[in-house]
Parts: sequence; structure tokens; C-alpha cells
Amino acid sequence: MATAPSAEDAARYIISVYTAHNLRAGHALRTGNFMSAFDQPGWQPGDFKPGMEYAIEQKWIEMSRPDHFVLTPAGFAEA
Repeated sequence: MATAPSAEDAARYIISVYTAHNLRAGHALRTGNFMSAFDQPGWQPGDFKPGMEYAIEQKWIEMSRPDHFVLTPAGFAEA
């Protein structure tokens, strides 16, 4: 049985979604932009929330509205 990804793993995967869209610090994505990414092998939709919470705690991402998430300079540096 495969090991579930950690919250940090999911947070780093979330940051990779920004870079896959060629976005930089200050750009926002909505929740829906992440759902197809978390439907890929090795991920589940349930991995998104703990990953996003971790990313926000690390100040890699800020929530600008209920479903808008902005990549911070610190998050871009982690990418």
C-alpha cells in the first residue's frame, strides 16, 4: 500500500501548479485550478486542503478571497 503524501508534499505540489501555469508571485488561482491536479495518480482531492493549509502557514500562499489563492514571493522562491 502506498504512503499518503504529507501536507508539506501537497503544499509543494500546489506550488508546482502555479509554475505549471507560468505564474509568478502575486498571481492568483482559484480552487478549481487545483482539483484536476489532485485527480492525478498519487494524489486525491482530499490532499488539497491539508496542503493548502500548510502552504498558508508557511506563508507560501495567501487567501485573497474564499476561493482565490495568491502565490507569495516566499512561495515562488520555494518553487
